[in-house]
Amino acid sequence: MPILSSENAFRRGLVALVDGDPATAADHFHAAILIEVQHGVTRPQMRYLSYYGLSRAQAHGATAQTIQACETASRRDFFSPELLLNLGRVYLLAGKTTKALAAYHRGLDLSPNHKGLLAEYKKIDRRETPPLTIVARSNPLNKVLGKLRFSLRAHAPKWMFASRAASATAERTPRPSLRSAPTTRATATRSAPSTIVTSPKPSGSLPSRRASG
Repeated sequence: MPILSSENAFRRGLVALVDGDPATAADHFHAAILIEVQHGVTRPQMRYLSYYGLSRAQAHGATAQTIQACETASRRDFFSPELLLNLGRVYLLAGKTTKALAAYHRGLDLSPNHKGLLAEYKKIDRRETPPLTIVARSNPLNKVLGKLRFSLRAHAPKWMFASRAASATAERTPRPSLRSAPTTRATATRSAPSTIVTSPKPSGSLPSRRASG
């Protein structure tokens, strides 16, 4: 059974989280965890740990510690769709979309009508083309195939999708034209001054020689 003081701290954290103050919420969730530690609780509430990881990620960015906190909470309390929702949100903050979708799928398997999980799942699902474009996105067949696709991605090796992403990027990158740009050769034309040497004209006519008689 939860300790009353821990529950009160946890509820104050939820209020701060709803009010858009994740830093203060993280302090309250951390206080709830410490109270359990001080009382030597053998089965601590995983809600405290999960919300602590989520609020810390929202306030200061997702880190390995915040991800581990949410992963540990959802693993120990594996029947809680709420903790899977928190885990998916932290994965999204860390840029791990595939893992976030896998967490949402697990949560929806436990609670198909969970409003939070459905809302978060639809946000991501709009980013990608449905498996079958000839029918509506809301078609049950698209939903089943979409879950299968994301489940396969969640368990596939990372290098498969890394190479695919690299190939897609290469296809989108415009290839350079085979035609080379005309090269302009700068030819330095040396124009030597042309000097025309003209012989001076005689100023007068030469005296004619008379034949001596």
